Amino acid sequence: MKILKSLIILGLYNSFVNTKNLKSIRCSSSLPEVCGPFASCVEEDLFGESNELSYCECDSFAYGEPPNCKSKCKDTCKSNEYCDIIQKVCITKCENHEHCKIDEYCRLFNGDCRKGCRDHNSCKNNEFCDFQEKKCKIGCRGDEFCNADEYCDFFKNICIKGCRDDDSCKDDEYCDTFNTRLCHKGCREWPGNCKKGYFCNSDNHECEEGCEHDIHCESNEICNLNDKKCYSHCYESPCGNNSVCTIVENNRHCSCKAGYSPISGIGCKRNRGDTTSSSSETLDCQKHCGNESMCAIENNKITCYCSEDNDNNPFIDCSFIPPVQPAPIGPGCIASLCG
Repeated sequence: MKILKSLIILGLYNSFVNTKNLKSIRCSSSLPEVCGPFASCVEEDLFGESNELSYCECDSFAYGEPPNCKSKCKDTCKSNEYCDIIQKVCITKCENHEHCKIDEYCRLFNGDCRKGCRDHNSCKNNEFCDFQEKKCKIGCRGDEFCNADEYCDFFKNICIKGCRDDDSCKDDEYCDTFNTRLCHKGCREWPGNCKKGYFCNSDNHECEEGCEHDIHCESNEICNLNDKKCYSHCYESPCGNNSVCTIVENNRHCSCKAGYSPISGIGCKRNRGDTTSSSSETLDCQKHCGNESMCAIENNKITCYCSEDNDNNPFIDCSFIPPVQPAPIGPGCIASLCG
């Protein structure tokens, strides 16, 4: 029985040694340097008896066999580098596609360059980039790669007969881009082909009187979205009392009536004493206008105005654009401006 037990123990021991691929390298906790660089000494007590087994093993970030373990560069790479476990070298991380070769793309999460297309421009003219597979495939990548009477189906990447947009149709037609992809008689939604004072109804593609944007009005008018009507920039006396409102290059300018002068933050006040000196007005022009407003001398008068698309009173403040006000309604309003 003793002989049989000894043979079993010996067989298990040899099997254990082979699985560890020890190559006769022994070590101890007192002499771990025998394992060489990038390796550690491992000690195991086989079967809990006095037979002590020690061996060398490459660290997790190294490859090869002791005592010639080599670093996979995991611990040696800089913060802007990553370890290529195939080439066993440190490679600078990419931050965008431009850091990679022309036939590579940057995996931003990993920071490494991989073979594949980065965008459509990485492929030939008759190809598109499949962004999931990162491969160039035959097909269109945009309308400009199809014939004039075709559009590019971005789901299938193929050219199909039909209109691309309104410009593909005649002047009195629009392109049904959501359904048939055909040209139909009617007005276009934006910027529209209706005459001034009219806008295109998107439901039936017919021109209706009114506006949805300033572009639908005359150059000296603005669109009031509350009632979809065009009004002069000067409606409702926006410059305040004792002022004169004029339209210059589609922008509202405010000046004061004769005998009145602008005062910043207030408006027009009656003159006190002699204020006819145009040279002093020119030098002190800006101080008469409100916060963030513009100043000019027009017809020998100080004129204040806000930047484009700002309907504030420039005598007071141009820094805030208020919401669109409703059109004046009531017995006291001018007939041409009433809603």
